[in-house]
Amino acid sequence: MPAVLLNRHNKIRPKSGRDLGTSVFSESLTGIMKKYSIGLLNGYSEPCQGNKLVYSFTHVNYLRELEDLMTKHLPFILCVVATLILMAGTAMADSIKGRVGLTGRVGFAIPADSDINGVKVDTETGFIGGGGIIYGITDNIATELDVTHASYGSGTIVAPAPFGGSDFDTTNISLGVQYRFTNLPISKLVPYVGGGLDILVNDASTGGISDIDTVVGGHLSGGVDYFLLKELALTTEVKGVLAPDADIHNSGGAKIGNFDPNNFSMTFGVRYFFN
Repeated sequence: MPAVLLNRHNKIRPKSGRDLGTSVFSESLTGIMKKYSIGLLNGYSEPCQGNKLVYSFTHVNYLRELEDLMTKHLPFILCVVATLILMAGTAMADSIKGRVGLTGRVGFAIPADSDINGVKVDTETGFIGGGGIIYGITDNIATELDVTHASYGSGTIVAPAPFGGSDFDTTNISLGVQYRFTNLPISKLVPYVGGGLDILVNDASTGGISDIDTVVGGHLSGGVDYFLLKELALTTEVKGVLAPDADIHNSGGAKIGNFDPNNFSMTFGVRYFFN
């Protein structure tokens, strides 16, 4: 039973001094004092006729309701707080050792120029997008398999139709290794550098080109992962691909030019780890 005060009307007076309403009862003063251990304090009590006391239980009920509310919802509140603390803590996990994740990314690619019939084909900056799988071998070493597709528009300096305005496409199947810099002051931030092997499947959409050879090359890359949660990270990467020229053939199978698959790209994406 919380400590209470009696006001000048012999009603239970809340500590705040506000009158929370009155439910009037009449009972002997001695009985109330024994039952609820109410003390008469100077300045808050006066003699009562017939040894009777009129009092209010509203604030008592209010306190009991507040106590019941806290009792019912305290576990939920503690659970929410614990979850937020856990999320904040696990978001700082910077090692992906033994973990498997998926990556999705989009960005832009700057291709090298090609030539058809000895004439320079000026390729334009294009769109690149794709995704892959990443696996953490150790705290600092990870391997990644990526598949991306890039599309480039083009124009020519003096080449006649149908070669002018050809659109080129490259699908890059890339297998690489990363070295990841962990244990930094900002542990959510994990920079990395990498390199690997690339299989470049090339194509073009124009009536004068039948097919473009597939070539094998390599890449160097660098990027950074920023962990929002232990399972979720934002990622950005720059990547340079080097490969030999691919032969361009006409519909008769004759070589009519060279496609240069070398390119530089910058992508932005998301990684999601399953464990």
